[in-house]
Amino acid sequence: MLTTVVLARNLTTEQYGVYNLFLGSVLIFNFLSNPGLAGSLQRFLPEYFKLEKFGYYFRTLFFAISYRSISGLIVFIVGFLLFDQVAVFFDIAGYRLHYVFFSLGLYALFQVDFLLIALNSLFLHQYSSLGEIIYQSIRLVLIYCFLVLFADRLIGVYLGELIAYGFGMATFWLLFVRKAQKVYAPKTKSSQRVIEWRRFLRFSAYNAATIPGGILFSNAMDYFVVAAMATVSQTGVYALGARASNMLLSVMPQKFLQTVIRPVFYHNYSSGDGKSTYIKQMFRSVVKLVALPLFPTVALVGLNAESILSFVFNAQSPVSTEVFLLFLVFGVSEIIELPSDLVLQSLEKVQARLYAQVFAIYNIVAAVLLMPKYGLLGVVFATGSAAMGKRLLWYFMARYYIDVSICWKALLKITINALMAVGISSWISTTGRSFMWVIASLGTGYFAYVIFSLINNPLDDYEKGLLNRFFKRRVFNV
Repeated sequence: MLTTVVLARNLTTEQYGVYNLFLGSVLIFNFLSNPGLAGSLQRFLPEYFKLEKFGYYFRTLFFAISYRSISGLIVFIVGFLLFDQVAVFFDIAGYRLHYVFFSLGLYALFQVDFLLIALNSLFLHQYSSLGEIIYQSIRLVLIYCFLVLFADRLIGVYLGELIAYGFGMATFWLLFVRKAQKVYAPKTKSSQRVIEWRRFLRFSAYNAATIPGGILFSNAMDYFVVAAMATVSQTGVYALGARASNMLLSVMPQKFLQTVIRPVFYHNYSSGDGKSTYIKQMFRSVVKLVALPLFPTVALVGLNAESILSFVFNAQSPVSTEVFLLFLVFGVSEIIELPSDLVLQSLEKVQARLYAQVFAIYNIVAAVLLMPKYGLLGVVFATGSAAMGKRLLWYFMARYYIDVSICWKALLKITINALMAVGISSWISTTGRSFMWVIASLGTGYFAYVIFSLINNPLDDYEKGLLNRFFKRRVFNV
């Protein structure tokens, strides 16, 4: 989050556009080096751990890591050899050396991804979270320092990321060996030193088939569309609004708790009775817990959007603010994405992700058609509406398989609380235009929302109990 602010404020519009163009290629490299393996690890490793199938666990994990190490190396070498031919289309021919540093850092980051999945599947979240905080902090500090030291600031950024990701890879390997392999590998039974190839490959194949659609869904493809149909500078303007909205939505609790919620959800589903009842209850609860911070955040930040982008990101173009606001509006539909995906993944109905690819095709076609007439906002509308369509499809498929439902009364309460908080916040925001008034407006709005939520509480006793267990204290009297 802070890194995004530092980059936006210190890179030129063209440099920021190039940075995000390279960042967009991460999804393509990820697809070529990881054909659905990450999704399979997220699904099966918690189950193997719960059932104490440690042979399955380590054999599957090490196969995935080995495959990605070799395929990643091949992909980056091919990318280097083809760089000049591709760079012509996006006017980035002078950034070949930047690509080399970028690729090396990304190779280390790919190792970190799988090791994080492994640690979280063993419920070692305290170590994975601490490790992430440390290497991301190192990344922030190095980038900030190298922006000052290097004449070519973009080279400094990629060198800082390379060092930080390399440190992260070494740290997580050390944690995994000491906290996982040495503890559980001796418990491995010889009969379990195999991989469930049919199940693993089926799940991975479905996941791999959905990755191209995920690329088309993402802002990464938007960067390519804007760069190809406009300029790299316009890509920077678009990226500022898009990255700001992504940054805001990424700090929502559900983003951080995904690493906890997913293994717990799969763990409990694979081991308990009354699976249907458990899934229905958890679906309703996760929807409410996602909406609880999301609705007021979208409303309060949207109210102060222009000031926030100006003060925090040093935004010069009003179009960035419009891009930011429109993405926030579509972001409200995220309340059904995580719970619907959890249900479908638990039931191993991974084909739902494949069916959703129709919206990926819609996204790229709509972006190309809307860009000439509506400019950057047309691209935002295409991407936002495609993502919302995908989420709705997942929700209706989850309803089809297990008849989940949304507690609309609770969502109405959350909406009312958020609107009342916005009313108070807007009164303060009109008093002054300085950044301190913006902070005061947001702080007062959130404080009012908490008070209104305690009075007009949308949570039932089950969800209050979940929060009590999460905070490890009696927040609610249940």
